[in-house]
Amino acid sequence: MTPGNAGGVLPGDGAARRARILVVDDDPMARELVRDALVAAGHEVVEAEHAQRARALLSSQHVDLAVVDVLLPAESGLELCAWVRRHHDAVLPLLVLTGLDDEETLDEALEAGASDVLTKPVEPGLLRQRVAVALAAGRTLRALAASERSLAEAERIAEHGSFELDPVQGRLALSASLREALGLDPKSRVLRWDEALQHVHEEDRALLRRAHEPLAHGTAASVLDLRFRLAAAGDGLRWVEERAHVVRDAPGAPRVRGVLRDVTAQHRQDSRGAFLASHDAVTGLLNRSGLLSRLEPLLSDPAQQSVAVVVVALQQLDDLESRLGAERLDQLLREVARTLRQRRWFAGTSCRPTLVARVAPASFAVVHSGDLCAEQAMVCTRGLVGVLGAPLSVGSHEVRVQLRAGLAIHPEDGSAPGALLRAAETAAHKAEAASGHARRYAPSLASEEAQRLALERDLRGALSDDELQVHFEPQVDARGVVVAVEGLARWPHPSHGWIPPLRFVAAAEDAGLIAELGRRVLALGIAQIAAWRSEGLDLRLAVNVSPHELQEPRFVGSVAQELRRHDLDGSALEIELTEGAILEEGWLVAANLRGLAELGVTLALDDFGTGYSSLSRLAALPFSTLKIDRSFVAGLDRPELRAVVRSSVALARVLGLRSVAEGVETRDQARLLLDEGCDLLQGYLIRPASPASELAPRLRERQPLP
Repeated sequence: MTPGNAGGVLPGDGAARRARILVVDDDPMARELVRDALVAAGHEVVEAEHAQRARALLSSQHVDLAVVDVLLPAESGLELCAWVRRHHDAVLPLLVLTGLDDEETLDEALEAGASDVLTKPVEPGLLRQRVAVALAAGRTLRALAASERSLAEAERIAEHGSFELDPVQGRLALSASLREALGLDPKSRVLRWDEALQHVHEEDRALLRRAHEPLAHGTAASVLDLRFRLAAAGDGLRWVEERAHVVRDAPGAPRVRGVLRDVTAQHRQDSRGAFLASHDAVTGLLNRSGLLSRLEPLLSDPAQQSVAVVVVALQQLDDLESRLGAERLDQLLREVARTLRQRRWFAGTSCRPTLVARVAPASFAVVHSGDLCAEQAMVCTRGLVGVLGAPLSVGSHEVRVQLRAGLAIHPEDGSAPGALLRAAETAAHKAEAASGHARRYAPSLASEEAQRLALERDLRGALSDDELQVHFEPQVDARGVVVAVEGLARWPHPSHGWIPPLRFVAAAEDAGLIAELGRRVLALGIAQIAAWRSEGLDLRLAVNVSPHELQEPRFVGSVAQELRRHDLDGSALEIELTEGAILEEGWLVAANLRGLAELGVTLALDDFGTGYSSLSRLAALPFSTLKIDRSFVAGLDRPELRAVVRSSVALARVLGLRSVAEGVETRDQARLLLDEGCDLLQGYLIRPASPASELAPRLRERQPLP
């Protein structure tokens, strides 16, 4: 073991403290991003591309902190963490990076010994902040370990004092050190039992009476081990521990002989640990475990006429973090907690907010008790949505959050605490705008939730077993020649047949699988384009990329790797982005867009006109293609929508972009689009998305358009 002296830069820390940090990741680009962020904070960085190299560095060099990616070749990052904890250093700060943010991954990381878990991609400022906190915690843990060793030694030799109690006579003999600690006259060696109890905290006197007074009748235990509060001289209440045993010097004459030790510091540590075990560190509210333990006696109390649990789930927490930063996001969460604590929101109703908790990173729970019916509870639930839907103050900013709320009532929706909370969470997950973003639990929701979870489970299996396919929808020019194809994911479920794309894409987003799904489409699509080009078909592949993929530090590297694997240059690929993907352009989005441009990959703005793009943003970003949304194409017979299409095509021409209309289903639509000067068409009229084998004949023919 080679324990290190942790260092770092903390707010208010004064001078910067340099630390040596080990970064373990098999992706060079990811290591570079982490290294640059840490070097900018003044730290020294050493790197390892796999666990074996990391163990060698840890065994041979002094390291203050390690940043470890979960996915490593041969041996995972979690296995490396477990090795560090068992065989190297029990308190070395370990920051684990993972692309998954589900509770199972978090639990596995913490069980393996992680000090903190960060979801990739990590914003540099957040990484530096978490590193600083982890380094400070590492110093504290090392100091605490040394302190605990010293405390253990002190407790053996520095007892508060000794005593002897005669329970029959009610007389207590005290040692000189104990008399001094209590501020007694050094000459008054003996006290009456009732007089001695006056020095004990009033809430603990009954405990001592129950333990000692039965000795006068020979009915107490022979060994006593108690902890109580004692009024010590000068410094107020102290927690003391009594260790004593009963002796009988003569028949019928018991004596209690023992020692008292000051355990105030230990008690404070124990109390702090118990608090953190049941409370959320950011908001100070109860955590999930703390809520369930408090909810259990509330549900079993016959005096409670009704108990309702409302779960409020904040939406798009990752997007909020990227916009606000980690520190401001914590301020926002604390503001939500403060708002939920305010009982004035429920004035004039029968709702009484008995408990408030943060039960998940993006979810809060409010427990109402009292004489309230289901209708009143729903009124309170919608009231919470309204209150939290108003702008919340975060420093000098006002932030409006999107949220959904679910209601569950005891005992109809769940008799046990865990079941009741899960019912409210299920209802929140299913709440929609049409219902005011609030919903009461119903048994049918459990079935829907089970189906959703089953779909997510099957989708994971489909991705790992290569069940997903890519079909291709051709894009043709005015001559009817196919110049490009759009690659679209399709899922032939082994039991349920073809799953609609909208359904499994939504499941992928909910399950955090959208990036993996995107990588699968990209890999299969590029492989097929390479095969077609080898046959003399000079086609371009267009694939849609989600906002989550654009926030991945490995994204550009994975695109480059797939192109190199098939000996293709970037011009063979066009990345389609929705307006929402670039609406909040952060540092990583900008870096990925630059990286794609450097590869020669072209960019298309998808679903143009349905989002929030401004002309300045469109002109500033390196787009090559503007795609006209199918909703405008479907309404070409309406003058106002044809005017939108005409303007979009003209805008593309002015900006030097090619225009592509999607969703073309009729010859009239195709004729009108070509009349307006649209460059490329795609849709059912041309050919619906098809497997490569079925599409091949169409790629070699020219199909005249009207």
